[in-house]
Amino acid sequence: MVGVLFKQGYRLIILLLGLWLFFNLTCHLGAEIFWFSEVGYLREFLLRLLTQLIVWAVVFFTSVGFLFSNFIVTSRLKYSPSRQRDETIQNGLRPAALTKFKIQN
Repeated sequence: MVGVLFKQGYRLIILLLGLWLFFNLTCHLGAEIFWFSEVGYLREFLLRLLTQLIVWAVVFFTSVGFLFSNFIVTSRLKYSPSRQRDETIQNGLRPAALTKFKIQN
C-alpha cells in the first residue's frame, strides 16, 4: 500500500515539474516574441530560432545514428569466434593451434 502511494507521488511530482517546465519555456518564448516584434526584429528572431532548430536536429540525428550504429556493431560482435577463443584461453583450455607454442602463465 505504501509503495503504491510513493509511486503515485512520484508521478504527480514528475507531472508538476513537466508542466512547470512547459509553461516556463512557453512564457519565455512568448515574451521574446513580443519583445522582438516591438523593436522590429521579429524576422531576425525567427531566423535565429529556425537556425538553432536546424543545428539541434542535425546534431541530434547524427548522435542517434552514431549510437545505433554502435549498437549494431556490438550486437554483431557479441558472440564472435575470436571472443570465444579468448575466453577458452583465459579458462586454461588452449585450442589445438596454440599447443605447439609455449605459453607462459
